[in-house]
Amino acid sequence: MKILKKIICICLVAILAAGLFPSAQTEVYAAGKPVQLVSCKLNSGGSKVTVKAKVAGKQKGMGNKLYLFSVDANVKENAKLTGKPVASANFKKGTVTFSVKYKSSMLCQKFVAAYKKGKKYAAISGAQYITNPEVLASYTGTGVKTTSKKGLQPDWADHTSVKKLRTQHVVLNWSIEEILNKDCGNKEVYKYRGKKYTFDRDRVNWLQDQVRQYIDDGSKVYVILLLGKDAKGQAGKMSYGGGKIFSSIKTTSAAGCRTWEAFMSYMAEKFGNEQHLVSGWILGNEVDSPYDWNYAGGKSLSAYMDDYARAFRIAYNATKSVSSHSKVYISLDYNWNQDVDGGGNSFFSTKKTLDTFYSKLKAQGKICPNIAYHAYSQGLVEPKFWDDSLAGSGVDSTIITMKNISVLTEYVKKKIGKDATIMLAEQAFNSTQGEELQAATYAYAYYISEGNKMIESFIYARDTEPQSDVDQGFYWGLRDINGRERKIYNTFKVIDSKESLDKTKNLLSYTDLSSWTQIPGIKKSTFKNNRSIKNKWPLVQSTSLYVCLADDNWQRETTYVYDGKKHKPAVTVKRNYTGKTVPKKNYSVKYLTDCRSIGVHRIQIKLKGDFRGTIIREFTIAPQNAMLNDLVMTSNSATVSWNVPKKTKEQITGYMIQYTDGEGGFYSTPEKDIHLIKIKNSNKLKYTIKGLTKGKRYFVRITTYKTVMVDGKPKDIIAGWGYDDIKYDYATDPVVPEPDTEEDTLE
Repeated sequence: MKILKKIICICLVAILAAGLFPSAQTEVYAAGKPVQLVSCKLNSGGSKVTVKAKVAGKQKGMGNKLYLFSVDANVKENAKLTGKPVASANFKKGTVTFSVKYKSSMLCQKFVAAYKKGKKYAAISGAQYITNPEVLASYTGTGVKTTSKKGLQPDWADHTSVKKLRTQHVVLNWSIEEILNKDCGNKEVYKYRGKKYTFDRDRVNWLQDQVRQYIDDGSKVYVILLLGKDAKGQAGKMSYGGGKIFSSIKTTSAAGCRTWEAFMSYMAEKFGNEQHLVSGWILGNEVDSPYDWNYAGGKSLSAYMDDYARAFRIAYNATKSVSSHSKVYISLDYNWNQDVDGGGNSFFSTKKTLDTFYSKLKAQGKICPNIAYHAYSQGLVEPKFWDDSLAGSGVDSTIITMKNISVLTEYVKKKIGKDATIMLAEQAFNSTQGEELQAATYAYAYYISEGNKMIESFIYARDTEPQSDVDQGFYWGLRDINGRERKIYNTFKVIDSKESLDKTKNLLSYTDLSSWTQIPGIKKSTFKNNRSIKNKWPLVQSTSLYVCLADDNWQRETTYVYDGKKHKPAVTVKRNYTGKTVPKKNYSVKYLTDCRSIGVHRIQIKLKGDFRGTIIREFTIAPQNAMLNDLVMTSNSATVSWNVPKKTKEQITGYMIQYTDGEGGFYSTPEKDIHLIKIKNSNKLKYTIKGLTKGKRYFVRITTYKTVMVDGKPKDIIAGWGYDDIKYDYATDPVVPEPDTEEDTLE
């Protein structure tokens, strides 16, 4: 009987290999991955995607062509592929390269390789996403320039406290369903990939104002995005609808996945510029504890992290395609090797969650995730983290608190890389054993973070203590429930000042240290270059200012016409709200380009004194324009000719011609009804526009242009579309004059 079973098994394997069961064959190929996609990147201009694949070999029936598909993020890699491939290549062993024209819909899609069998396509590889979306970014700045890691989760919309405490990092909690909300009064309809999404315009404007104010107060802004478990409407399509408070982002369905893409694309546009910059987005809260904080339907860790990694990837690509230096974070608590429910699906250990998440993320295109970590003291109530018994010195430690935070940073450096940063995004210490101990614990923990290069910021979680904390025995606030300032309040204020170590040395007796310099990375000179507590705060940020050039027009734009001479417009810096002129002693001016050639030229205004940051102001030198001659019309064409100086011809790339049959000419005709012709030959001085409609009146105008490189991307600098040099006429058959005849007029 055993021999018979073995023979049957061998026969079944042979049948499958022969392809008699094609559906089973597809699964074998997809799982075995005979083709592996190894990279997926945009070119420097953002116009092309290059996907590279390694082919181990092919089997009979796979054909001679390998095909590439772009599919939505929620589509499983081994699903039946529909639609048309975006590229193809010869199916051969070794490295195969696909080149694809980039479309905006591809930003959050993934690419898979396939072979064709009959009229259908079968997936034959894993998936890869675009891994360098920052190439597309319109904003490449880093925002507020900070000098310390001190941060706070402030009371709701409380700017006064943030400013008074000299806070440099601010973390805010935003509700997704309050932003994506069709039941609001002032709706903003956002179109994304053919669908409409409704945002609360008033809410978003208010949030932008809040962010702008924090930036002007000298703080970088980070946002925790939270989706309520009972979210309705479009936001509800992303919710799992269970757990205690919040839901994970549901991207397993087409509707949920597309809605999340739309939401993050919208938020990136609104908060990816210098004035309203969100420097980092934290997805959910303590995702290793899904039942309590990030419910995902009771999934296994693997399935849960499939979903979360997909949401993370979408947020990453959407964010960085607008603001190249903005970050995305996974939120984790301190239960490093501690699984609270002992193997169930309500809680997972932090280490397993991080490992599984990064494995899923890396497999579909390596990017660098960042971590928002909560390193509370053991048990939350006892503040003295240096006594935490479960916080060991190795990677097998039960928990990771401020006592052994270096275990986390070293692990992340080895696992993910030194470019990954860790934000201690929610820290608080209880005052039940005395306010002096609370202040000392904070100072100790802050200095640990300041001395660790992998930690980018240390965020204290409570300004004023809420009733919900008091009910649980947590007295964490810088101020108590009545607003009284505890001793930690002043410690927080001075902790990153020039006088920091002197101001806090009286707290050492409450710790297990005799000197703060016993902490790795902390020296007597650590804070010597920081701003004194006696000096003015906040420093005026560059976002609070604007720059006027001597020849600005009413739109604060300056354009010169090329004449071979240098143009260095004088600079004046002013305050945004008052228009008050900033004294010249508070900034230096440097012209970064030759200020002579046709192109975009830049001026660097470097702020100093009580002003912080750098402003880059641009102006343009454009080519001289061409002059149109009269149009020569027929019933279906118009011949355009023009004149241009010889020196200009030598300077330019060519010409652009616009024409329209709109009744209002170029003044009131919609842009979509204005046609553009680009002539890439500066020596050509005549062009015939064909395909016109007989009897219609056509308006024509022309401009010269030169293509230059700006930030590594080609940009057309035009002379300008003037309204004075516009020609127009009707498309009619040319009038042929009657021949002259002599008639006798003798009487």
